[in-house]
Amino acid sequence: MIYKGKGSDKMDKNKKIGLVILLVIGILICTWSIYNSVITMNQSSNSTTELANNTTSNSNNNGSPVIIDDDNDDIDDDTSTTNKEPSSEEDVFNNDQDESTEKYIIYTVEKDETLKDICEKYADNCPIPVLSKAILKINNLSSSSKISEGKKIKIPEKYINTGIKYTVRSGDSLSSIAMRFMKDIDYSEALEIIKQDNFLTSDTIKIGDELFIRADDILEVNNKLEDEEDEVNDSDKKASKNKKVEDKDSEATSKNQDQTDNSAAMNSITNRIGNLVTYTVKKNDTLKSIAENYDRTCPVNVASKIILEINGLESSSDIKEGMKIKLPESYLSEGSIYKVKAGDTLSNIVIENMPGIDYNLALKIIVEDNDIKNYTIYPNQELFIASID
Repeated sequence: MIYKGKGSDKMDKNKKIGLVILLVIGILICTWSIYNSVITMNQSSNSTTELANNTTSNSNNNGSPVIIDDDNDDIDDDTSTTNKEPSSEEDVFNNDQDESTEKYIIYTVEKDETLKDICEKYADNCPIPVLSKAILKINNLSSSSKISEGKKIKIPEKYINTGIKYTVRSGDSLSSIAMRFMKDIDYSEALEIIKQDNFLTSDTIKIGDELFIRADDILEVNNKLEDEEDEVNDSDKKASKNKKVEDKDSEATSKNQDQTDNSAAMNSITNRIGNLVTYTVKKNDTLKSIAENYDRTCPVNVASKIILEINGLESSSDIKEGMKIKLPESYLSEGSIYKVKAGDTLSNIVIENMPGIDYNLALKIIVEDNDIKNYTIYPNQELFIASID
């Protein structure tokens, strides 16, 4: 029999208490470790989610920053990747204009409204086709189908308030239009501005084309166009009145009859030029080389035109070696060349250069000799002024 005293019982009790304390401490340590692990895992999961969201956002932006207009956050623009190849339709919009500095108004598209409908509201100073291209370009739109109800679009202000709509006439060229309406701007710069504003890829224009012409003083330009139209109308009225006078004079005395006959004769180039000389076309002769014999007193193109008309020929190719043609020697050699200046009109040219001739008759002669269409002249144009007593 083993006997355990009181000291031994007390020692066993202390051991049990110690084990309990160690167990409690161990549980607390395990709990703390588990808690820390859970917190760490949550933080790691949140970081991963945020990174994934950022990656998705960058992917949606195609790697390009989104540009926001602070003043107009609600304007919708079509976006494209940097390396996108432009279609043939988009090529027409490629020019050197910088839209970032271009002023514009904001327009909200109405129900069932098309791009053409919008342009018609602002077409007083700009052709609809030109304004349509300008609106598509500044809004980065590839076609009019991108415009829908409620969409806010930009309309370039310059096409509304700073220019005129001009219809190309016979004899017009981009050069003459630039010199005529933008004389205060360097010629080359003015020519480039017209091409850029109208999305032209060449200098070729044709009669009837409508162009937008940028002008600082719209009132002055419009007044100039009105004056030219009035000049044409006045000239037609004067010509009609002159014909009535001629008809009346034909019934008057023989003296008046002679005066009328003389005026009527000068109305026809074949009658007013006087004596003709016969010329035999030589080898290597051309219409231009023949006309150049009078280049000090008559522009070559005018002399060529008159020679063809006198001989009843249609083109320079009709002139052949050995042919005998008639030349208005005196008429071409006794005239003079007038170079049109900015601000000139046919009226002041007639008055200053042919003061001894009836105004209407002198106007008719200059227009006919120089083949002037619609009474339109332009700076630096060379005109032939016939010498008629």
